Amino acid sequence: NNNNNNNNNNKWELENDFRTLLNQCTFQSFLFLLHQLRDVQTVTWVEEFIQPNIVWRESELRAEWKSDPNNYVNGKFVEPTAAEQQQQQQTGGGGRRPNSSSSSSQLLKYHGLGAINTTLFPSWEDFFLELLKMEPEIWTIPSTKAHIPEYELEINPASLCSRMISVREQIAREWVNDLEAIARMSRTYLDSYYWDQNKNAQQQQQQQKQKQKQETEESTTDDVPVRAAAAAAVGNLFFLEWDPTQEEGSDVKPSPLRKGNFDLLSLLTTQEAIHRVLTKEEEESCWDETTTKNKNNNNNNNHNHAATATAGWLFLEQFYTDRTESHFVGTQRYSRSDDFLNELLSTPPSRVHVDQSTYLIDPTKFADSILRQREQVALEWKEVARASPKEHIVIRQQMLNKLIETTTT
Repeated sequence: NNNNNNNNNNKWELENDFRTLLNQCTFQSFLFLLHQLRDVQTVTWVEEFIQPNIVWRESELRAEWKSDPNNYVNGKFVEPTAAEQQQQQQTGGGGRRPNSSSSSSQLLKYHGLGAINTTLFPSWEDFFLELLKMEPEIWTIPSTKAHIPEYELEINPASLCSRMISVREQIAREWVNDLEAIARMSRTYLDSYYWDQNKNAQQQQQQQKQKQKQETEESTTDDVPVRAAAAAAVGNLFFLEWDPTQEEGSDVKPSPLRKGNFDLLSLLTTQEAIHRVLTKEEEESCWDETTTKNKNNNNNNNHNHAATATAGWLFLEQFYTDRTESHFVGTQRYSRSDDFLNELLSTPPSRVHVDQSTYLIDPTKFADSILRQREQVALEWKEVARASPKEHIVIRQQMLNKLIETTTT
């Protein structure tokens, strides 16, 4: 039984965990800053070192599907053909040496989870440790114009590591507040959803009454309190632009891709919450007769509880599996976590057959469980984000030694 539980836990364990997502957002933000400085050669060098594991869809590779907006999230996943890979390389998608004057980063185009190659970098610190093993390189950048001479560009991995660690710490500080916001939003999500449903119902009623030309006091009722309550339940995301309550000495401006980072963080916390609920339901569905052989009176109750849990687990697993690729894998549009929860809440009760019995499953129960778990996940990861500067101590020590070694030589 212990082996089965371990296998179940491994089955629902995220390959790209919280710290790995923090790395991904760090790389994307750092590459964005380099691109703003027009340091496209370093962008290419860093991305070649990262070797991102990006999942492409048909709509992102082939022009004939680009006219269909549904393929952006519904298109099946494909491996690029040789011709498509060559075209990506010619447009700066990869395989270019850093002597180019232009770059088109894959990571900067990508908005989704799982971009980090966990086979190459199994843990979050492996990337920085491997980066520090690299020696400085000097590249001669040729000029494409006669009046501009060629120049040499030094790429110092230790210096790049120092700059990326600083970006990582800033994003971690932002995520301390962002995860608290996600926890708050999880607590009030159901209220917000039902307020929205009530508001939509009121709007439909008003439209019907207007069509029938039956203008009464009830048809002109102001729904401002409903909108205000819904807005309060969702939470004010103005802090993603600028937080007026910042403490003195904190970052004046947010990181350059904070909106996108917040959306990915919300998506990952939702996925982790789903996995935890699935793990719990799967554990409860495992009914072992040997543990209750001396409690014959409770055997039927235990069996019924296990069967009910099995039915719930089968429903949620199927619902999640059907939407894994469309909501959690590859390039995604914004607010996919909300889309998943709204689809779950709008799903009518379903019948599930287990052991020749039929069970009626209420999806709202699982939405509530996922939101409760997401709140817990957000609060746990908040402490991880807060402790990030302490986790950087070892890397900073090695980085300092490498910088001193480089300057002395």
